[in-house]
Amino acid sequence: MKNQKINCTVWILIILGYIFLFQTNVDAATFTVDDSGSGDYYTIGDAVSAASSGDTIQVYPGNYQENVTLKAGIMLFGSGPDRTVIDGGASSGIHQPAVTMAEGSLISGFKVTNGWVGISSRDCTSVIMNNVVTGNYHMGISLIADAPNSAVHSRVINNTVADNLGATSGSPSFGIYTEPQGPGTVADPTIMNNIITGHTFGISPYMTTPIMSYNDVWGNTTNYGYGAAPGLNDISENPLFADSQYHLSATSPCIDAGNPAPQYTDPDGTRNDMGAYGGVTDVGPLAGSHTGNGFLFTSIGKIPTSEIIQDEADRSYGLADVSPKVAAFYRIPAYKDSPFGGDLWLHGWFGEDDPVSYYQILVGKWVDDNPPAMQDYVPLSDPLSKVKYTVNPDGSITHQYVNLGPKKIAGIENLYQLTDEGFWSHIDLRMIWNTRLWPNGKYSLIYRAYRVKSFFPLALELVNLKPNDLDHITIIIDNSPVTAIIHNVKYDPSSPHYTSYNDGVIPECGMIYLSDPSENLRFTITAWHPNGYLKSFVLDSLYGKNRYGGVIKSASYVPTIFTAPYWHGVQETEYNSADAPRLKPWTRCAYQFRLRVTSRTTDGFNYIIGSTFNDHYFLEFKTCPGDIDNDGDVDGDDLSILSLDYGSTVCQ
Repeated sequence: MKNQKINCTVWILIILGYIFLFQTNVDAATFTVDDSGSGDYYTIGDAVSAASSGDTIQVYPGNYQENVTLKAGIMLFGSGPDRTVIDGGASSGIHQPAVTMAEGSLISGFKVTNGWVGISSRDCTSVIMNNVVTGNYHMGISLIADAPNSAVHSRVINNTVADNLGATSGSPSFGIYTEPQGPGTVADPTIMNNIITGHTFGISPYMTTPIMSYNDVWGNTTNYGYGAAPGLNDISENPLFADSQYHLSATSPCIDAGNPAPQYTDPDGTRNDMGAYGGVTDVGPLAGSHTGNGFLFTSIGKIPTSEIIQDEADRSYGLADVSPKVAAFYRIPAYKDSPFGGDLWLHGWFGEDDPVSYYQILVGKWVDDNPPAMQDYVPLSDPLSKVKYTVNPDGSITHQYVNLGPKKIAGIENLYQLTDEGFWSHIDLRMIWNTRLWPNGKYSLIYRAYRVKSFFPLALELVNLKPNDLDHITIIIDNSPVTAIIHNVKYDPSSPHYTSYNDGVIPECGMIYLSDPSENLRFTITAWHPNGYLKSFVLDSLYGKNRYGGVIKSASYVPTIFTAPYWHGVQETEYNSADAPRLKPWTRCAYQFRLRVTSRTTDGFNYIIGSTFNDHYFLEFKTCPGDIDNDGDVDGDDLSILSLDYGSTVCQ
């Protein structure tokens, strides 16, 4: 009886602990803003009015024409600076910031424009990160301590501050300005991983020394105002923007040039990129959930699931078919009839009100044209870890590495902890599936969701969510290697060096004797995919020191109503150099003939399977094979050289 009382007391304490934990979680609210009407509020200002310290405001894509004044402790997240705009509606005569920060507040994921100042952090310490601040009349970001004994220790991290205007013609403009103006004030903000360009003054600290590092300050009339020196590891190079939204081009010097510390890494795990799109950009509270009920597979790698054929009647069922528009959006290839392979990053969302604590991702293999039965599905067990970020009261960010699965809980194996709240890298990443361990074929993927059982916190129960068209997906897996072979290089039958007994085959690493720079050579190649998913092949030539000789033959997959989605390639097929319009004339030199063969298989980020075959020769121009000493004629000197070797049987 005594033991029963103790057990009862323990359970009551456990239950009370869970109730207390739940209560502390709901104390901090999340409000949504959508100017189309699907959020909690139409305007950011209305959401700020309703919010309190510790609350989060998530703003959906749109153009919000308002001046935003935050309250202390409020975190304001946009849906990305290329999709969410705060337009202050200012003119040169209205001295009002587009955004005014407050003590302990945060702003991330916006384009801020058309204010007298873009973002003002006055007499407070705040966090300003992952924003594009452009087109404001006087300053991009202002960090001023004005009230007596006030302090500004703000953190300005991974922003693009570009092309803010002078208030009037000829007046100065400032990218980032900081100053302790009042008595006893301090202004020593951290300015890191930013791009500041297109102003009269780039970074201007007046009578203070901010903590500056890893910024690109370039293209300002004066990059550092008031005699300030560049910060640690600052650069001054053209950031090479790719578009008007200030994305970086592939050759930008700002790529992988930010702070290399792991807490600043980009979402793909690489070193921080300077500017608004670098660093921890996917930390918004709704980044891993949707407003409905149920689970959605949203993307594989960078490929949205909308771009994967899911019509069983389509011969391309389970293959990626990315439209040019979507390819441009996500900067990925316009995949056509591409199977999947390698390590697949499976992304998905649960509804924000779904009571889910853990989940499984299950796969079932098709047999011929028959889909898997429910008992054929097995849960994946690939390891999954993420980085969890914490924004501290002083604006600094700490991180920890968290193993999310697979876990065994309450006797259920291969469970993964759901990350749908807080600040996580890749918050909606649900699985990294190593498909190389699985046979090629067609697979369907589904999910199972679990929650902690009411009043039994050590037990789990299955959660049945509302079904939808994207809570399952079917894909083709094909990790087959491709074949690339240059079988031989042969003389044309018209060549004086052609020998009929071997059809003019030139020995490997041999001399190729030509009489004309446009003389035809024949190439026999195999470029092959065993299951018909070849993307392309290119047979080309290189010579000398890194000189490109041009293409001999190339071909790419072109679907037709008769052949799609298959193209195996070519086997032991002969091509003539004389038919190659992009081939440079032959020259006397060492040559490398190269065959590159690529499969259509993708991991969602790029094509991942290919093979290269190289074949080497020396091209020599010679009309008389008997001219051994290469002096232009056949004479006694050549005969003398021949006589020295006459009768030898060990020639190489």
